[in-house]
Amino acid sequence: MTSILNKSIEILTARTSNASNRKKERDKKVQDVTPPEHVVGRESAVTTTVDEIQAYTPYNKCEEHDGEPEELYCVQHSSMVCVVCRRLYHPKCKEILRVDEACANFCKGEAPDKCREHVRELLRKCHAVAREREWDLTDLDRKKADIINSLLHEKQTIVAKVEKLYENAKADLERLYTVERTEMKNHLLSLKQMSASLDERLKAVESKKASDSDLETFVAVQNARDKHKKMTSALVHIHDEAHKVFLKFHVSEMVETAMKCLHSLGELSLNTMEYAVIPKLNQADEPGLELSTLNRKPPEEHTIRKHVMDRTVTPAGEIFVRDREDAETCWITGMCILKDSTLIVVDNNNNRVKVIDPRGNIVNSFRLASPPFDIALINQAEAAFTLPDKKQVQVIRIVGRSDIKYGENIQFDFDCNGIGVLGDNIVLTSISEKCVRMVNQKGEVLWTAVTDDLGERIFEWPWYVATSSSFEKVYVSDRRKNTVTTLDQNGTLLNVRDIRGKGPRGLAVDDVGNMFMCHYMTDELEIISLDYPRDRKVLLTKVDGIKHPQSLAYDEEKGQILLSANNSDYVNVFQMK
Repeated sequence: MTSILNKSIEILTARTSNASNRKKERDKKVQDVTPPEHVVGRESAVTTTVDEIQAYTPYNKCEEHDGEPEELYCVQHSSMVCVVCRRLYHPKCKEILRVDEACANFCKGEAPDKCREHVRELLRKCHAVAREREWDLTDLDRKKADIINSLLHEKQTIVAKVEKLYENAKADLERLYTVERTEMKNHLLSLKQMSASLDERLKAVESKKASDSDLETFVAVQNARDKHKKMTSALVHIHDEAHKVFLKFHVSEMVETAMKCLHSLGELSLNTMEYAVIPKLNQADEPGLELSTLNRKPPEEHTIRKHVMDRTVTPAGEIFVRDREDAETCWITGMCILKDSTLIVVDNNNNRVKVIDPRGNIVNSFRLASPPFDIALINQAEAAFTLPDKKQVQVIRIVGRSDIKYGENIQFDFDCNGIGVLGDNIVLTSISEKCVRMVNQKGEVLWTAVTDDLGERIFEWPWYVATSSSFEKVYVSDRRKNTVTTLDQNGTLLNVRDIRGKGPRGLAVDDVGNMFMCHYMTDELEIISLDYPRDRKVLLTKVDGIKHPQSLAYDEEKGQILLSANNSDYVNVFQMK
C-alpha cells in the first residue's frame, strides 16, 4: 500500500516511476522541489491547474542520453522518457504525453477513487497474507515440535537397538569362546586318547604277530612232518614193490621213470605260507624247510588314512540319469549307493525314483504322486525317501536291481526334507519348522533339536543330513546360516561350524573319518576332517566344471564321490586318492 501511495505522489510530483530500477545515483545537481501543500493535498489535487503542476514539476535527467530531461510519460510502459528515448525505444507507443498533461488527466478523472478502492483491496489481501503467514508460522512451530519428538523417538530406538546388538554380540562372543574352549579341550583329549589307543593297538599287533608267527610255524612244521611221513611210507612201499618188479622183470623203463618222478616230489601249499619239502628215501632225519611269504594284495589308496591336505580327486566319468519317459530336465536331489555300487536316485523334477546299475544303465524307474526330496539306505535291502508335499517317508525294499517293492508308509504331521539313518532310527530335517528330528520306523518322534542352551535357534534352513555310525553323530547343513551343525545320537548340540563357502547342500561321510560337502553358491566341493574340524581343503571348484552342486554320495567300495547338479541330466563321478 505504501508503495502505491508513493507512486501516486511521484506521478503528482512528476518523478520517474522506474527510479528504483536504476543502479546509479541521481545527478547531484537535480534537487527535489517541494510543491505547495494545495498541490499535493488529496482534496485540492482535483482542482489543481495544469500551469500550477507544470510550475512545480522538476524533471529528471536521462543518464543514457547526456542528461536530456525526461519530460514525457509513456502510458503503455508506465515510465518516464526523454525525446531521444521516445524516438529510439517507443516509436510504436500510441499514448505518450507530457508529464503535466498526464498529471492533469490523472487528477481530473476518477483515478483517486479507483486508487483508494485498489488500495483497500490491496490492504485486505495484505491482511489475508499476514494471517496466512501467522498460520504458517504456527504450523512450522508444530512441525518443528513433531520433528524434534520423532528425532528423540528415533534416537531412543537406535540407542535401544545398539544396546541390544551389543548384548547379542557380547553373548555371541561368550558363546563362541565357550565353544572354542570346549572344542580345544575335546581336541586335546581326543589326541591323548588316540595316542593311548595307538600305543595299545601297536602292542597288541606286535604280540599277536609274534604269537601268530610262532603258531603258524609250529602248525606248518607239524603238517609238513605228517605229510613227509606219509609220503616216505608211500615211497618205501613203492620202492619195495618196484624192487619186486625189478627182480621179476629186470626193472622196466616205466618203473624207472615213476621212481624219478616220485624222487623229485616236494611242493606243499598251506593257507599262510609256501614250503618246499624235498624228501629223501631211506632217510630218518627231518626234512629241510625253505620259507617264502605269499604275495598279498596291497590296500586301496582311498582306504589309507591320510591328512585332508594330501587328499585329491580325479574325474572318473559321468552317469546319464535321464529316462526316456522323463518330461523335464532331471534334478537329482538325493542319492544313495549299495555295496555292489548300485546307485539309487530321486528325481525331483520328474517325480521319479531311479535305480542305476554299476555300468550306468537305468534298470528300474517308477513315478511318484509328488516330488521326492532325499533318500537314504536303511540297510542293504531297504531304503527310505521323503515326500515333503505329503509329509511322508516311504520305505522301499530292494529285492534286486530291477525289482523294487513298496514297504511301510510313515505319515507325519510336519514337513520332512533331508533324511539320514543312524542305527535303526531315521533323522529328518524340516525346513519350514527350522528343526531336526529323530524318529523310529514306526513314526514316533524320539527327540527334536530346535534351540541351544541359551534358547536361540540352532537352524534357519536345515537342508541335508549325514550320519556316522562309528562316531554316532549327526551332521546337518544349514543353507541360510552357511553352517554345519553337529549333534550326538541324543540330539545334543556339540558344535556349529561356519563354512567358507555359501549355500551348503549335500553331505557324505567316508569310512576313514572325513566329511565331504558341496557348496551351491560358490560351486565348490570341500573335505573336512571329523577328528580335527580345523583341517579342511577345497577339492573341486568352478574351474573343474562344478556348477551349482546339489546332492552328494560316497561309494566306500570304490572310493568314489558322486555329485549331482541343479537341473542336469548327469551325475559326475570323481575318484578319491
